[in-house]
Amino acid sequence: MNPLRRLAYLLVTVVLVGGCTSDQRSTVRLDELTFEPSANLEVLAVRGGLDGPTQLTIDPASGRWLIAELAGAENDGSGRIRSLSPEDANDTVVLLEDLDKPTGVTVTGDSLWVMERDRLGVAALADDRRSADALAVVLDELPFNGRSQGTLRVDGGGNVWFNTSGRLVDGEVVAGSGEIRTIDAPGRQSVEATGFKHAYATVELADGRIVSVEIADGRADGAVPPDEVVIVERGADHGWPDCVGDNQPVAERGASTSTCDATPDSLAVFEAGATPTSIIVAPWDDTELLVTLWVTGELVSVSLDDGAVTTLISGLSGPQHLAVDDGDVLLVEHRRNRVLRLAPVG
Repeated sequence: MNPLRRLAYLLVTVVLVGGCTSDQRSTVRLDELTFEPSANLEVLAVRGGLDGPTQLTIDPASGRWLIAELAGAENDGSGRIRSLSPEDANDTVVLLEDLDKPTGVTVTGDSLWVMERDRLGVAALADDRRSADALAVVLDELPFNGRSQGTLRVDGGGNVWFNTSGRLVDGEVVAGSGEIRTIDAPGRQSVEATGFKHAYATVELADGRIVSVEIADGRADGAVPPDEVVIVERGADHGWPDCVGDNQPVAERGASTSTCDATPDSLAVFEAGATPTSIIVAPWDDTELLVTLWVTGELVSVSLDDGAVTTLISGLSGPQHLAVDDGDVLLVEHRRNRVLRLAPVG
């Protein structure tokens, strides 16, 4: 049985570390969040004092957290990548700085990959993960729609997954935009799927299928389309900008129902503007996806069986990213500049 639904009670605690080590924690109630009866989660605040955090990646070689931060206003060009010890809040170093809106960070071997506003770069990491060489740009002037470009993910073959957000000029899709791509260490690219407004984050299921979020900002037929979760069909066009939501044709573009019916279905649809920014498989139930909704401030679960959406936590302030850590979930809360650890009760 799904542990999220197994217990009839809810335990909620927060651990504030500040400048203390993990052995000096104190516990307080987290009153600003609302926990739905389906949640049954223990919640610990395991790191504060961040500065506009976006993506958190756990380095497989050292266990250290590599965190991308805006470190200022979104367009200040003051972003950075920090290396943090998860056990000691005083053990933190800056690896890279003066970055342009970094929203993605990941690691392959000794290579640190960073996604900025419209470019993808890589830097060599020191063995202790406390320093890095200068960032070398691998892909520059990537097409994007003006919003933050998205997160990075590494698959089992060492390929880095990223997206180019969809952009229109005079009603036409800008070449190379709206794509999910991969790149390997030598720099060879592959387009995995097209037709997305903004596939901000992806996850791979145990059976090899890829699932992506879709942030559908802008307007279609006079309304803002809903955001989505989509099971990706490799090599397929997923419909944007002619089809939005769950295969709905955009009349003002002359799209037809038959054309949109041929595109992949949505697994789940959220309200317009919800802004899903991260997606993972729940480590305690491989039939459930966990998704952060940035604007509505929610953590939700999405059933892989039927696409049912269940709100687990609301009242979050810019829930930005999710990472799995030893069976628990780390949640980066952008506006409160902290990391929460989520674990099922019992």
